[in-house]
Amino acid sequence: MSLTRRMFTWARYLIGSAGLLGLIVALPAEAWRPTSDHFWPMFHGNYTHSGYAAVKGPRHATLQWKFQAASGEVNSVPPNSVAIDAEGTIYVGGPTKVYALNTDGTEKWSKEYTNVQGPALSANGKTLYFAGNNQLVAVKTKNGKQRWAVAMGNSTIFGPTIAEDGTIYQGSWDGYLYAINKDGTVKWQFLTGGAVSYPATLGKKGTIYLGGGDAHSGPDSIVYALKPDGTVKWQYDTGATRNGSPAVGKDGLIYVPTGSSLVVLNKDGTLAWELGPNMGDDDSDDGSDGDNGGNDNGGGEPPPGDDGEQLNSIAAPGDIAGIITPALADDGTIYVGNSNGEILAIDGTTHTTKWTYQTGVSLTDSTLYGIPSFPVVDKTGALYIGSVDGKMYAMKKDGSVLWSYQTAGPIAEAAPALGPDGTLYFSSDDGYVYAMNE
Repeated sequence: MSLTRRMFTWARYLIGSAGLLGLIVALPAEAWRPTSDHFWPMFHGNYTHSGYAAVKGPRHATLQWKFQAASGEVNSVPPNSVAIDAEGTIYVGGPTKVYALNTDGTEKWSKEYTNVQGPALSANGKTLYFAGNNQLVAVKTKNGKQRWAVAMGNSTIFGPTIAEDGTIYQGSWDGYLYAINKDGTVKWQFLTGGAVSYPATLGKKGTIYLGGGDAHSGPDSIVYALKPDGTVKWQYDTGATRNGSPAVGKDGLIYVPTGSSLVVLNKDGTLAWELGPNMGDDDSDDGSDGDNGGNDNGGGEPPPGDDGEQLNSIAAPGDIAGIITPALADDGTIYVGNSNGEILAIDGTTHTTKWTYQTGVSLTDSTLYGIPSFPVVDKTGALYIGSVDGKMYAMKKDGSVLWSYQTAGPIAEAAPALGPDGTLYFSSDDGYVYAMNE
């Protein structure tokens, strides 16, 4: 993408009508984020997986529309993450189809595929990539016609990450991270120490950061940094059974959720700091050794406090972060959720907890709490995050609740999206995709 085209992309989405002067002022603070013609081209926003959108999200729980993409039956596969192209078309995967939706929530087209995960867009917007049924699939965004499919050795979940050069990265439970060319040929594959579930993350100069391991198939405690040619740059052992998708911050640090701790790494692979069980609110040399018995959908007893009560401190012992990728606000705040059902705001400078908020019990299991939904954050610092209690929460940066919206099922392992007009899109285990705006 040319520099001129990049500038106009930023002007259109980041500053609106503020004009070229505003663009010049805004660019230094925003230059660390990747540019795209699409506002939300893939899982958790872009290939840094920061969960940040430079728009103001909805301040009221006003439902614009909802679209049924799955049955909503207990233990059935729910709709997955959302991607949005430059024209506002919304792409989402379900258990039996991939869908393209118009901005009013009507169906543009759909094609039958099994267990569609994490749609992602090519740079030119002409191709949609998604995982499912042990393969990576590419279809035309115009009509859903298949371009190609690449088979992998086991389950492919959460979907791909797309690099600026068009390379598609997809992991599999066969233990490999695959790098796929735009024509569907395999560029290279890298064997990890376990299953690969969560999407790879890209940093500056194309470095690939990958959290290894899965709670259900093939544990791996390593965070991998790979060069664009697939060779190892460095490895870091978190001591956990699995690591989620890292998020790359504007400070260049790599924020890794490990299922109990938040591990923050420098660009050279050394430990910057971490928070986790039995570590209090500052650095320590313990607490990075893994799982506390919870799972991706939460587990164990919640901290003290009634449903919805705001807490003043983290219950101990307890998770700091679940396996879900944190959202990184523009002011340096790190938003995470844990298996106790708490939402946490962590100060990126002092590494202390600014506030926590307790969500409710699971709609399907009265013994479970949890935050398995990926958080997203807008330009004001407002946080949007779902819980197993079936609610989508909108939180102010001070920890108070803007609103909550009750769905009929848990809100689980899918990444919501913020559109260029501030619309929040998210899916629930009740089988619906929701669009919320003022």
